[in-house]
Amino acid sequence: MCFVSDYLLVGLLLVVGFAVWVLVDKSMGAETIYGTAVLLGAGSASILVMSLSMMATLIGEQTGSAAFVYGSMSLTDKLANGLGVLLIQSTRPCGTEACCPDCI
Repeated sequence: MCFVSDYLLVGLLLVVGFAVWVLVDKSMGAETIYGTAVLLGAGSASILVMSLSMMATLIGEQTGSAAFVYGSMSLTDKLANGLGVLLIQSTRPCGTEACCPDCI
């Protein structure tokens, strides 16, 4: 299990590195956006693969419950992403330049 937690930590550090880079670099241009995309993509992919590996370990030999486990985890993922989108949209309610020039 230590192997899985190590890769989760690496993925988390990559995503945190992305977040810090975006927070610090106020004038992010076309050159630096690729580096941030690589950090976010690699971090997210490693976290996703490790969480799928943990689910497969959870199921183990009890393959009769595999569909329920994968389905419930997928539903939880969709609900969490939907709530995240709603939270982000509620903090930036206006999408026009007249209302909020920084939002466009």
